[in-house]
Amino acid sequence: MSPSGNWKVLGRSAAIRAIRDDLERGLPRLAPGRPVPPILLQGETGTGKGLLAHTIHGASPRAAGPIPATLEELGMRPLVAHCHLDLGRLYRRTGKHPEASEHLATAVAMYEEMDMRFRPEPAVPPSA
Repeated sequence: MSPSGNWKVLGRSAAIRAIRDDLERGLPRLAPGRPVPPILLQGETGTGKGLLAHTIHGASPRAAGPIPATLEELGMRPLVAHCHLDLGRLYRRTGKHPEASEHLATAVAMYEEMDMRFRPEPAVPPSA
């Protein structure tokens, strides 16, 4: 695993060389069958985070799949999904099971669309 053939970030500065060296050391650990850890890229707008994300993704075992979206690209969707999740939990606790099911299904669909993982609580059957 190496970004060398897939390197889309240009530059010769010390910072770019340091990033390239870190990737050359770290990407071999992303061998097929091994879990891929989350990677957080931070920086000002326009500094090349997207290019770096594509380079890392292209050298990873998940390269054939879609690149995970950034929160910046997702906008408010994670917040909206979380609100649906909390509303579903609230309705379930108050016995409003149809409303709970609707909000929980919406939350799950949104999380799946965004390729975000979460651990839902076990379903509670409606009281007789």
